[in-house]
Amino acid sequence: MSSRSKYISEWKKAQKALLPDMRETKAFVSSETYDQLVELAQSRNERLPLTIGRVLDFALSVIHQKEPEELKPEPIVSATLEVPAEALLKAILASRFPTDTGAARLRQFAFVQILAEHNARGEGLSSTELANLTGGFRSQMDLMAKLLMGRGIITRKHATGHKGAKNVKLLMIAKDALKNLNDAHIAETGEPIEGIKELKKMGR
Repeated sequence: MSSRSKYISEWKKAQKALLPDMRETKAFVSSETYDQLVELAQSRNERLPLTIGRVLDFALSVIHQKEPEELKPEPIVSATLEVPAEALLKAILASRFPTDTGAARLRQFAFVQILAEHNARGEGLSSTELANLTGGFRSQMDLMAKLLMGRGIITRKHATGHKGAKNVKLLMIAKDALKNLNDAHIAETGEPIEGIKELKKMGR
């Protein structure tokens, strides 16, 4: 694939990732303005093009004398989970659900590990972000999320303004994930997860 073809392919992929009411454009700004935009984007934990768009929307609202949306860094969210959530991850590997294979447990382990690391920083991840992070498809992430939600390991939380999105569902480790997983295991196999008593002593 030529460099031009690769660029066009990446551009089309980026276009599909945009929200329906968004359009891509290019802007030339001074070095000082650019540095300020980068700092604002980093403080909001979002991509620079989205931040530039917000600033333009803000400026146009002022010009047209509308009530503009205040632009400010997103608040820091307190941590919700201790990394590496060792007890929960070990329980996933020790589980023996009838429909799971070793490879399936490994995928579940990786999925929960990624979520746990972000949750510990007070961050949630959407299925789209997980797909981008792993190079997979959103549909695959949704299927895994559905399975883990069915076992009570993770939950979805509605959020607005997450990295430029108006409304998004973020994946989070459930409060009683370890207990829920063991309960689901008993319901399907008739037996608790091997070593669950020791794992519960470790915490979530």
